[in-house]
Parts: sequence; structure tokens; C-alpha cells
Amino acid sequence: MKENILNNVYVVGNTVIDALFSGIKQISYTDNSIFTEKYSSIDFSKKLF
Repeated sequence: MKENILNNVYVVGNTVIDALFSGIKQISYTDNSIFTEKYSSIDFSKKLF
């Protein structure tokens, strides 16, 4: 709008952030022991992103 473009402008999300939120939501509804065993080699005390 600041550039006076009013047609063919779309508001979109960030697909990476959307996927992250989707994953967090799925994990919150699941038994965490599945993930503990599967990802035991990951050091979660370090930054992952």
C-alpha cells in the first residue's frame, strides 16, 4: 500500500515457522517417551536452530 500497489498483493505466512508450530502441536499431543528414545543422540542442551 505504501508503494501504491493495490492489486495482486497477497499476505502469506512463513512455511518454516508454520511447520515448526505444527510439529510442536503434534508433539504436545503425543507420548514424549517415543521422542526420547528416537532422538537420544541429540544434545538438547545445545541450540538446534
